[in-house]
Amino acid sequence: MTYLNTDALPAYYVVEAVVQDPVMTDYTRFVISAPNTLIILSKIVADKRISSKEDEPGLWLEQAEFPLIALPWVVKTIEVKFWQLPSQGGLPNDVLHVDGGFAGEELKIKHIPKCSDDGEKGIKLQNLSRITVNGRGTSQSVLLPNKLLQQSGLLQMFKNLCSKNNLPYPDVK
Repeated sequence: MTYLNTDALPAYYVVEAVVQDPVMTDYTRFVISAPNTLIILSKIVADKRISSKEDEPGLWLEQAEFPLIALPWVVKTIEVKFWQLPSQGGLPNDVLHVDGGFAGEELKIKHIPKCSDDGEKGIKLQNLSRITVNGRGTSQSVLLPNKLLQQSGLLQMFKNLCSKNNLPYPDVK
């Protein structure tokens, strides 16, 4: 498995959004839809002080893939379970993750109190059923700071993608 080339995507793959992360400022997020799949590809400016092979000239890449049908669950879980108080239907303060299964794949959404170096809160979206593209891990995941989701409009873009694909919002338990 290799990283997607955003300049030459396979047929039926569409770049839905390109978002500069306002918190992790070296990150540019590419949200790509493919048949039945949502892909979040992060391009990270390589730090020359760290000796690590670049995936593209001057960049490190991270790629995480999720069943597209899970996207409404992701949106609702973030909004209801993590962003609402327990008295409003949110998770108790001591519960930091929610698990879900979609299209035979095991997903997890975790609350991350320190999603970046500056202490911004966020979530970790993880697909436990897919190994990393670069082989340095047992699952695919992406960190999404709250500011990226809220202020940069990534969560709204996810909602628009749900509507575009006629994906209904489930009840989140």
